[in-house]
Amino acid sequence: RYDGDPPLRLILAGDGPLRPEVEAAAARLAWFDYRGPVEQGPRGTLALYHAADAVVMPSLAEGMPMVALEAQACALPLIASRVGGLPEIVRDEETGLLVPPGDVASLAAAIERLARDRSLARRMGAAGRARVSAEFTQERMLSQLDAAYRDAIRR
Repeated sequence: RYDGDPPLRLILAGDGPLRPEVEAAAARLAWFDYRGPVEQGPRGTLALYHAADAVVMPSLAEGMPMVALEAQACALPLIASRVGGLPEIVRDEETGLLVPPGDVASLAAAIERLARDRSLARRMGAAGRARVSAEFTQERMLSQLDAAYRDAIRR
């Protein structure tokens, strides 16, 4: 159980089948702010990234999560489940922390670790931003797509 030092605030964005339960929890807990579906752009997701110290993605399944790339582009460390495309984006102990999917204790420990070690969180955020800026540019993605198409045509 977290002792409350340093104080944390959870902002949850998105929608899904658990929305009524999430809204009820947010109404009960002063530290929990549920925003519901949030639009892309400066007044939506970007504003949330700028208000955050870290992004937590406790996914049980995930493809290529744009949220992870966006968060790293905003120099935020990621705490994420080791599922789907997340381990390709989050370099454990370098740009964030990876935890086993569904492991609440590991997730809580990772959140507490970055909350207590702000210097580590800043270093991970900076490393994530540098990596996204170098490896996930539009030019690089288009070049990789072009190479994949050329390879497919040759076959």
